[in-house]
Amino acid sequence: MKSALKSLGIPFEEVHIKPVVATPRASYCILLRDPIDRALSAFNWRHRLVITEGTQQHRFPGERAILERWGNLNALAEALYDEFGGANEEAIREFRTIHHLKESIGFYFQQFDIAKHAGQIQSVLFQESLDADFKRTFQADLPSKRLKHNPSSRDLSARAESNLRRVLASDYAVIEALHAEGHIPQDRFESIMRRGKA
Repeated sequence: MKSALKSLGIPFEEVHIKPVVATPRASYCILLRDPIDRALSAFNWRHRLVITEGTQQHRFPGERAILERWGNLNALAEALYDEFGGANEEAIREFRTIHHLKESIGFYFQQFDIAKHAGQIQSVLFQESLDADFKRTFQADLPSKRLKHNPSSRDLSARAESNLRRVLASDYAVIEALHAEGHIPQDRFESIMRRGKA
């Protein structure tokens, strides 16, 4: 997406791995993903870089041991809360140690008041419908890009999804706030909110 914006001559500043801070007169385009899909993709990507390829095994202290211990997101997610809803604080801490899981959607919006700055939000785009959302927002086609597929497990149990829904509560709060301001279509909102619901 960044290369497409550059090729169109659209000036932008990417906010990545740090919270968004509202700036007067700035316009915001927000790229989101279903929180559960995002968490699965993040775990698998870190597992690939840290364990499978070993290119980032020493980048973040403790991350390698956590990824090795759990092996896949389903195992970790199922351990976040027990069958009675009790929190497993150690598992939650380890979940939030993994790069990109620590930097959740809620992390990015912790300093950004969506209701206050709703008028500065130009568009919300979703990874799942990026081609259409990009065209709607920028009146241009997004060049096709070959996606990288991660061979790690993609299966999540109902319990894992339910636990992820709970541990990612701040992500869902952001999505609810954006929907309340009219920035997320009803069908997309309902699709996201039904995932992991007890």
